[in-house]
Amino acid sequence: MRWFRDDFYSPRLSRRARRELLGGGSFKRRWPEWLGSLPFVSAAALMSIVCAAFVLVGAGIALAVVKPWQAATQQQADQPAPTQAMPEGGMSMLHELIVEAVEKVNPSIVTILSGIGDADSVMELGMGSGVIYEIRDGRARIVTNMHVIDEGTVVEVVLPSGERKKADILGGDVLSDLAVVEVDASGIKQAAEFGDSSKLKAGQAAIAIGNPLGLNYALSVTAGIISSPQLTIRMPAANGSTESLVDVIQTDAAINWGNSGGALIDLQGRVIGINSMKVAQSGVEGLGFALPINEVRPIVQMLAEEGRVLRPLMGVRTQDLGLLPSEERARLNLPDHVHTGLVIVEASAPASHAGLQADDVIVQLDHQPVRDFLELRKYLYDNKTIGDTLEVTYYRNGKKQTATITLADNAGQ
Repeated sequence: MRWFRDDFYSPRLSRRARRELLGGGSFKRRWPEWLGSLPFVSAAALMSIVCAAFVLVGAGIALAVVKPWQAATQQQADQPAPTQAMPEGGMSMLHELIVEAVEKVNPSIVTILSGIGDADSVMELGMGSGVIYEIRDGRARIVTNMHVIDEGTVVEVVLPSGERKKADILGGDVLSDLAVVEVDASGIKQAAEFGDSSKLKAGQAAIAIGNPLGLNYALSVTAGIISSPQLTIRMPAANGSTESLVDVIQTDAAINWGNSGGALIDLQGRVIGINSMKVAQSGVEGLGFALPINEVRPIVQMLAEEGRVLRPLMGVRTQDLGLLPSEERARLNLPDHVHTGLVIVEASAPASHAGLQADDVIVQLDHQPVRDFLELRKYLYDNKTIGDTLEVTYYRNGKKQTATITLADNAGQ
């Protein structure tokens, strides 16, 4: 506690104030005239009696105040403390909802094992979690993270009952870190229900379900809140070759190694995200991330049908302007105010058909500023589809120009 002095509130008068109050002059103690006529001892005895009387009166007042206060305090202490209303069974309503949500989704949460080898001998390379999202024609489809299976040639699914099934890989995508595998649906009772991640709010409850640290911890449940319903972060690709700007859900529900590919659910037991990663460094806790289910749904559908994600293609290979040496920047003859953008290293169709060429510096897409390759790719993949037109603003030899590209597909990439 911080203590301080403030003379303005002091009830005591300074010596200077006493002199001013008394009109100048030195201050002298004054005794009553009748007291002066008494012998010194008598005066001292009288003063002692007066002080004793004051003490007794003060003690009486204190007792009069303390006794009723003590009685009131004791009366309050004797009363039973108020208790929070609890539903039958002794658990809070929130805990009841968590239990119901977990029981609803648990049958659709599986363990994913990947490795290399054959049916007789498999060396395990990866382990994670998965979510059964569809049962059709005797087959069950499961979404997981690409980094769980990307190094394996053999994938096995372990059901909540402990039964193991060989899985077929339908498709995987490095940039989104998503993959789809398929197994025989016998013994599988239900698929998970997808929610709507666009309606999430910071502070609402979130539950992570998966298999951290192996099969011994299968179907582990951790609960927390949505820290941020939509956050854009730099995420390394599943194969570690590049980075992407990815929209994620941030949660403080514990996500550990092996939780990857598992479900982040709401209190209604609906899947709102696919657990993907966490910040793992000393001094950092409660920073877990899941891919929003609204972003996952179309990618999963494309992986199941096409085996890959088809994305729009500009036809340019670029380098970030901010990474160029100063002599290279000078060669481009850019205006002084241009500090960010992308330098075209090589242009091919469809960009070359629109007139773009090497050493052009892209600064805007559809009038939206782009500072580097990650922002260009995120805008392209989030806002455009194959066949759309894209207006590109760029500088060539110091002059600002525009070009319109009709986007192709990346099937040949």
